[in-house]
Amino acid sequence: MTTHQSASSASNGAASRAESGQDRTARNLSLDERRERIIELSAHLFLDKGYDKVSMNHVIDAAGGSKATIYQLFGNKEGLFVAVVQRMATRAIVSIDLDPGGALEDQLAQIGQSFVEAVLGPEILELHRLMVSMGKTFPNATRLFFDAGPRNAYRHVAVWFENRQKSGDLAPGDAQERATLFLDMLLGDFQLGMLTNGEQNPSPADIKKRTGVAARIFLHGCSAR
Repeated sequence: MTTHQSASSASNGAASRAESGQDRTARNLSLDERRERIIELSAHLFLDKGYDKVSMNHVIDAAGGSKATIYQLFGNKEGLFVAVVQRMATRAIVSIDLDPGGALEDQLAQIGQSFVEAVLGPEILELHRLMVSMGKTFPNATRLFFDAGPRNAYRHVAVWFENRQKSGDLAPGDAQERATLFLDMLLGDFQLGMLTNGEQNPSPADIKKRTGVAARIFLHGCSAR
């Protein structure tokens, strides 16, 4: 056997052992654990390749298991993609700090800062880009993204406004509308620049400055007093 053949055989053997180990790992998991594993590993595939270029074989290569298991858990590739979208959008919202401390302005600025950092994170930004490109083809997935992501964020932050109104710190008003207006004023050029011009993620200092100014303007306005 030549050196080249030996190296090739060793490489194929290593790949086979790795694949076998991956299959054993997948088989040893419960059905719920398999579902979590498939969602987690498929997310990277969809973000890296785009929806159209990911096949079920790609998913199996990454996560192990079989097509039968994937169809059992998700129905089809679109069902898997919807699960990935929901998981990623929900995870971003969970990372928002909805129980900040300090003065009222500091609390709102802290909420805003954690929101911007979550939305402008690399994975969520790529997901946002993917959703925009797929809007007409998969309206259900994009609607789910909006419901699990932006709309859910508005709803959660609205609770903070409602609580501050109940405590007398803020005047009565539509808490949902206020939450929507505040969060929307934070992203602007940051998000558009990253999505359209390939600009770098703003620095933590830039984000802190933006959210601090936004909180101050939102609570006190711009008029001279």
